[in-house]
Amino acid sequence: MKIALFHNLPPGGAKRAVFEWTKQLSKVHKIDLFIFNDKSETTWDVKPFANKIFIQNESQKKFPKKVNRLFSLIPLIFQSKKLANKIDEDKYDLVLTMQCKITNSPFLLRFLKTPSFYICHEPMARVFEPHYPKKYFVFPFNFLRKIGLNFFIGIDKKNANCADSICTTSFYSRERLYLCYGLFPKVIYPGVDTNFFKPIKRIVRKKIILSVGSLFPSKGHEFVIESLGRINKSERPSLKIIHGAHQYLTSYKIKLKMLAKKYNVQVTFVSSIDDKTLLKEYNSSKITVCANFLEPLGLVALESMACGTPVVAIKEAGLRETIVNNKNGILTDRDSLEFSKAIMELIKNQDKWNRMSKNGIKCVLDKWTWEFSAKSLDKYLKSFIGKQFT
Repeated sequence: MKIALFHNLPPGGAKRAVFEWTKQLSKVHKIDLFIFNDKSETTWDVKPFANKIFIQNESQKKFPKKVNRLFSLIPLIFQSKKLANKIDEDKYDLVLTMQCKITNSPFLLRFLKTPSFYICHEPMARVFEPHYPKKYFVFPFNFLRKIGLNFFIGIDKKNANCADSICTTSFYSRERLYLCYGLFPKVIYPGVDTNFFKPIKRIVRKKIILSVGSLFPSKGHEFVIESLGRINKSERPSLKIIHGAHQYLTSYKIKLKMLAKKYNVQVTFVSSIDDKTLLKEYNSSKITVCANFLEPLGLVALESMACGTPVVAIKEAGLRETIVNNKNGILTDRDSLEFSKAIMELIKNQDKWNRMSKNGIKCVLDKWTWEFSAKSLDKYLKSFIGKQFT
C-alpha cells in the first residue's frame, strides 16, 4: 500500500509508538511522512523509514505562553488544509494519522478526502481528571480555564469524528473514547522492543524499588513513598524515581522530597537518561512499581517485565490489561498498606520473585512485541482499505 503518515507529537510514549510502527510497516508498505517541522524527529526519528518526507512549515510566530495554544489555532488550521491538499493530490491508499500536541485529534482529519485511519491513545477530556497538571492548559484568567478547556475538547471531538476509522491502544482507552467521542474504536496493543529490553546477564540486583514517570501527581509517586514508609525501617528498600529532564513540576519535586523525609524513605531522582541506562536500571532493580492514576496502558510495566523485573501496580485502567495478578506481577487497590505488603512479599519470597520474573518475560515475548503489534495494525489497515472499495 501507499501510505501517508502524519503526526504532530512531542517526545514520549506516543511518538515512540509511531517510530516502532513505521519501522515495521515500512518493510511491506511505501510510507511517506508528512509533518509540520522536523524538530519533532529529534527523538525517535521516523525519517529513515520514510520513502518521501514533506514538511509543511508551521507558523514560527510565538505568542505569550498563556494564549499561545489558542492563538496558534488559526495558522494550524491553514497549514493543516495545505497538508491535506498535498496528500489528496498524491493519491495515497490511506492516511495513517496520529495525534496532535495542540488539539489532540488533528485538524487534518477535517480536510482530507483520502481515507483516514486515526490512532488515538486518549481524549483531550483527560485534562479534567483531578490529578492532571494544570500547567499544560494555562489561560490568562483562572475563570476562563474551564471555558477554554471545553472549547478545545469540542475541537478534539469534532476532529476525531471526521476520521473514517479510529483505533486506540487499550480497552480502557476504548471505553474513554466512546464516552468522549461517541465512537467505538478498534484496539491495537502497542509493544516492547524485546531485542533491546531484555535481561542482562551477571548484573547485580539491588534492594531498590524503581518508579518511572514524569514528576506529576498523575504518576502516583507520593503514594509510592507513603507505601514504602509503611515498611519496617530495618527492611525498607530505597526508591529511585526516573523522569524526563523537562517532565516535572519543581514544586512537586520539593513536595516529594519533604514526603520522603517525613516517612524516612531514601529516594533518588534521576533525569535525562538514555535507553541504555534505563535498561540497566530495570535490570539492577528488585521491583518496578506503577502507581499511576488511570494509566491508559503502561509501557513501563511491559519494559520492566521484558527485563525480568516483576511489577507491583495499582489495579486501575490499562494496567489491568498488561498485568495478570500473581502471574507476571501483583495488582493491588490504591491502599498504601496493601501495596507495601505486595512489595515486601516479592522481596522476601525469592521463589515467587523468580516465577514472576520468568512469567513476565514470557508474557511480553508472547503478546507484547512491536512485531506482533505491527501485524495487528497491518491487518486492520488492509481490512479498512478493503471496505473503502466494496
